[in-house]
Amino acid sequence: MKKKPVFRTRNLPPAKEKAIKRTLHRVLWQLGLQPHLMTSKVLATKTGQVRIEFQPPTSHFNKKEIRRAAVSGIFPQGMTASDLAAIPAMVHGCKQTVLHLALSKFHLPPAITRLDLLETRGLDKWPAICTMFEFFWGRLTYPLDLTARDLITVKPYKYRPLLHEAAVMGLYPSNTVAQDLLQVRDKKGWTALHQASLWGHLLPCTMATLMSVHSNDGRTPWDIAIQVLNGTSPESSWQPKEKTVRNILACPELAQNLDPEIDAHHETLKLLVASPKLTPELTIQLQAYPKITAAML
Repeated sequence: MKKKPVFRTRNLPPAKEKAIKRTLHRVLWQLGLQPHLMTSKVLATKTGQVRIEFQPPTSHFNKKEIRRAAVSGIFPQGMTASDLAAIPAMVHGCKQTVLHLALSKFHLPPAITRLDLLETRGLDKWPAICTMFEFFWGRLTYPLDLTARDLITVKPYKYRPLLHEAAVMGLYPSNTVAQDLLQVRDKKGWTALHQASLWGHLLPCTMATLMSVHSNDGRTPWDIAIQVLNGTSPESSWQPKEKTVRNILACPELAQNLDPEIDAHHETLKLLVASPKLTPELTIQLQAYPKITAAML
């Protein structure tokens, strides 16, 4: 009786192992598999060949329990997003995962991580975070370790990047700053800062930051913010004054364009003075403009 061959292996250098795993993950994605759900170990044999060992995911719950939890939103103790991501499911006619299904039902699994959202993909390569953006409109809750850079690296959602969608809703990952919104453009040449100016969701910034980038038609975020202030933005005929108030609180230099004698600006000024977010520090900055100071007294 033949003995089974004994594979004598050794560990690879960390840099080489990391490079092999990165390539391996790309191949697994193309096959519709979920590489982040597998623990892999890369070893080198005596003959110089590379040997890869996989540890498949293990769950204490069966498929029926996991699907029921995804639809109902009642997740048993110990059930994780990785349990949901390991099982295929049909979502709007596309073969994705049970995690996609849970998000399409407006359910956010407990302890969901950045890796679960970014690397869980269906056969159509649709990341789970895109499903989250599509169905959680206006009430996104990000994992603590998710950053604006992660939203930039995801392929465009529909016709614009995910970071642009976050700017439209004013829901940014933690630690996002205005400079992060300048890192990616859509087909019109708009950055996420352009979208933030249009929808009144600017992050704290200066006039110089708003004027530092131009779209394909030559407009800067500053130009768009002024158009919103005057109610002349071609992108939206309905301009609630709350948009302008939020923009001025983020960039007080916009207040220099307020004229209390103009009715629309006078209404904006009243909302600005009554805003609970108007801090003493912002009040001091606004007092640099004589017309504003006179109207506030």
